[in-house]
Amino acid sequence: MNNQVTAAQFDAWVSRRYDYLRQRIMLICAFDEDAFQEAYLATRASLQPDESESLFYPHFVAAYRRQVRKHFADGYKYFHPDDLYFAFLHSEEPADAMALEAVKQQREDKVKAIRKFASRAFSREDLQIFTLYFLNGFTYREISLATGRCINKVMERVHATTDMTRRNFTPPHFCFCYA
Repeated sequence: MNNQVTAAQFDAWVSRRYDYLRQRIMLICAFDEDAFQEAYLATRASLQPDESESLFYPHFVAAYRRQVRKHFADGYKYFHPDDLYFAFLHSEEPADAMALEAVKQQREDKVKAIRKFASRAFSREDLQIFTLYFLNGFTYREISLATGRCINKVMERVHATTDMTRRNFTPPHFCFCYA
C-alpha cells in the first residue's frame, strides 16, 4: 500500500465499526467471517492515498459482496458445472500419481490455450471484459462502471466471447445448444 496513514485510518475505522459492519451485512445477507476478512484485506490493499473515511464503507461493502459471490460461485461450480467442464472431464480418474499429474498438466495446458485463444481472438475491449468477468468475478454492473459501457453492451460482449470460446474448445458431441 502506498500510504501508511490511510492504512492506519482504515484499520482504526474497521476496529471501531466492526460490530456495526457485521449488523449491516447481516441485514443484507448471511454473514460469512471468511468473506469479511478477505474483504477487509482486499479493501485495505485497494485504498488510494489520502482517501477519506466516507469512502471506506462503500468500498468495503462492495468487496464483501464480491467475496461472498466468489465463495458461492466456487461452491456452485463444484456442484453445478457447465458443459465445458464435462468436455474436459475424464470418466475415470487415474489411480497412480504419474497419471494424475499428466491429467493436471493437460488441464493446465487447456487453460493456457483458452487464455492464448482469448488474447488472439478478442479485441482489446472484449478481452478486458472477458478478463474482468471470468478472472476477477465482476458483475455486469461493475464491468459497466469500470469500462464506461452500458450494461446491455457488457452482457452482449460477455455472451459473445463465452460462446466463441465454447465453440472453439468444446468437442462437437458436447455442444448441446449450437447447430
